[in-house]
Amino acid sequence: MGIALLVHPDCPYPVHHIPTTSPYLLSCQIADILIHCVYLPPSASYSNDDAISFIESLPLSTHPSQTNTIICGDFNARIRGLLGDSRSNTRGTALYDFIMHNNITCWNATLAYGQPTYHSFTNEREDTSIIDLFLSTNPLDSPSIAIENDMDLGSDHKPVRLTFTPSSPAPPPQQHPRQLWHLNKLSDPEIHQQYGTHLTTNIQPVLDSLTLAIDNNDTPPDIDALSTMFTDAIHHALDTSIGRKKPGTRDNSNKWFGTMSCKQPLNDVNTAINDYGMLMK
Repeated sequence: MGIALLVHPDCPYPVHHIPTTSPYLLSCQIADILIHCVYLPPSASYSNDDAISFIESLPLSTHPSQTNTIICGDFNARIRGLLGDSRSNTRGTALYDFIMHNNITCWNATLAYGQPTYHSFTNEREDTSIIDLFLSTNPLDSPSIAIENDMDLGSDHKPVRLTFTPSSPAPPPQQHPRQLWHLNKLSDPEIHQQYGTHLTTNIQPVLDSLTLAIDNNDTPPDIDALSTMFTDAIHHALDTSIGRKKPGTRDNSNKWFGTMSCKQPLNDVNTAINDYGMLMK
C-alpha cells in the first residue's frame, strides 16, 4: 500500500513535498495550493473513528503563502444526499459533518453529482459507489471534473480528474543550470568517431602544457587554467560532433559518452597529471 504523486514534466510550478509519517497521506504545495492526497482503507481494516480522526487532524494550512487547500483521494466514505450515491455509510455521515463544519466544497457533488467512481462485480451484479473525492477549502477558478470510465488501469476505481485555472501566475522559466548535448547521437559509430577525433585534437594543448610542466618542475602549472582547458576541449568536441540541445526536452537515452576511441586521450591526461604529482612530492 502506498500513495504516489505524479507530476507532469511540463508543470511550470515548483512542487514542495511536505514530509509526513502517516502511510495514508502524501502532502505537497504547488503554487499557493496545499494538496493532501489521502487513502483511507475500508472500515474492516481501518475503523471509522480512526478515519475521521485522521481527516480532522489534516492541517488546512501550513504556510502563509497558501490560499487554498485541496484534499483528494479514496475516502471509502459514502454520502447519499451530498454525492448522489445509492446509500450512505457511517464514515460518510462523519465526513459530511466535517465538510459542513469547515465550509468545504466537494467538487464531486458540484460537478459530477451521481457519477460513480468505483465499480465492482459480485455474483454477476454490479455495485457502484462514489468514494474517490476532491474537496477544497476555497472556490477554484473554472473547475471541471472528468471520471474516466474507459480508463480503469486494472482497478475497480475509475480515475477522477479535476481541472482548474491556478490563481497565481506561473513563475518565469529558470535558466537551466547544466549544459546539455544530444548525447543519444553518439550511438552512431560515425559520430562517435568524429567526437573522438575532435577530442584528441582539442586536448593536445592540455597534454603539451602538462608535459612542459613535468620537464620543468621548477614552475608549477596553473591547475585552474588546465582544468578550464580540459573542460573546454570536451565541450568543443561535443559541440562540433553532436551539438547542444535546449533545456526542457526529455532524453532518457544513455548519457555516457566515453568510448574506446576517446578514452585514450583522457587516460593520457590522467597519466600526465599523476606523473606530475609524483614529481612534485
